[in-house]
Amino acid sequence: MKSTMFKKIINEELIEVNKSVPETIQCLRDQTRTCNCSLPNDMMVVFKCTKKGKITMLNNFGYSRRAGGNFNVYYVGGKVISRDNKTYVQITSIYKKSDLLFRILSTISFLLLVPFLILFKIYVGELLFFPAIIAYFLVYILTLIDEIKTVSTIKKNGLEIVKIMEDEITKRVENIEHWDK
Repeated sequence: MKSTMFKKIINEELIEVNKSVPETIQCLRDQTRTCNCSLPNDMMVVFKCTKKGKITMLNNFGYSRRAGGNFNVYYVGGKVISRDNKTYVQITSIYKKSDLLFRILSTISFLLLVPFLILFKIYVGELLFFPAIIAYFLVYILTLIDEIKTVSTIKKNGLEIVKIMEDEITKRVENIEHWDK
């Protein structure tokens, strides 16, 4: 995988496994769950492996309640591959610049609701307009503060979280070697 304008590859690792690709995938799928590792700011990470061997380690690091989604600015992924009749787990750590941009754009787009407030004033009247505009800007300010805090946390703890996620995937791959015991 190569770095692009939208994402930067932080680290790539290839771990050899002494099982077949289907056995490796099944062992990893059996380990799908939330990680109980100690992370800053009550963050959690979840390990997942698909039936095709695609591995993701996602986090609630930078969760956007307003957008209803999860912007994973830093994440670790991978896949189970076969090369030269050997099975490998490829682990890739990624910094997604595009998700940070989407965070900023989603916050700015909140301002686009101002025309709807003007329509609200026309159709509902002035009595409810001023409480609505005060509530709107209060929510916007609180959202902006939350967004600034989250981006600050991302910049401060991002590489530390990536290292923890890499270690968690490596532990799960190492568990495969002792799976039958």
